[in-house]
Amino acid sequence: MSTFERRCLWALPAGGIITLIAFLPWVSDIGHPAAQYDPPAFARLITSPVGSVTFYGYLVGALCVIFGVLGLYLYLSSTAAHNWAAAGMILGVTGTVSLIAMAFALLSASVVADFYVSGHEDAAALLGNFEGGSAVSARLISLVLVTLVVGLTGGVAMAVAIWRSGRLPKWVGIPLVAAFVLPVSGPIGMAVLIFAGAWIAYKAYNA
Repeated sequence: MSTFERRCLWALPAGGIITLIAFLPWVSDIGHPAAQYDPPAFARLITSPVGSVTFYGYLVGALCVIFGVLGLYLYLSSTAAHNWAAAGMILGVTGTVSLIAMAFALLSASVVADFYVSGHEDAAALLGNFEGGSAVSARLISLVLVTLVVGLTGGVAMAVAIWRSGRLPKWVGIPLVAAFVLPVSGPIGMAVLIFAGAWIAYKAYNA
């Protein structure tokens, strides 16, 4: 295994850790129901350093996951399961790019919040579109559903590749499927990604 592959594999748990750290302030502050439906509170929180840490941390974490998925594909590409690994890599990267799109939705909300806090109170309704039952949030929901389907399919493909490759313990494909899907749901999914990614990287490094 080359140094590049080894480093890319460790990017899987690194991406989970970075994303989890970035996501926790969102859960405790911005994600609080009282803030979601109170435009002044939501605007203040999303334009604060907490909002910036959430956006950039989520972005960096997602990029790490992409490199991790590429590393896993490279590690399995020389095995009999290379076709499954390629499918898992393509779908995994696609799903992660969809997660990045969600991060930019947060950036869009912060731009509207900047406009609101500058004195344009008529932007309150537009700001609420990012959290309430609106056309904007409906589009975000459809993006989440697509990401879940793509992530599930990619996770299954990569799990089959692990199962057939003989290079990694077969059971590690099970949490990997969850890791491909659950980051959409929050901290639990990110914790699974950290566990599965760290175990894969450790086993590959010591193979």
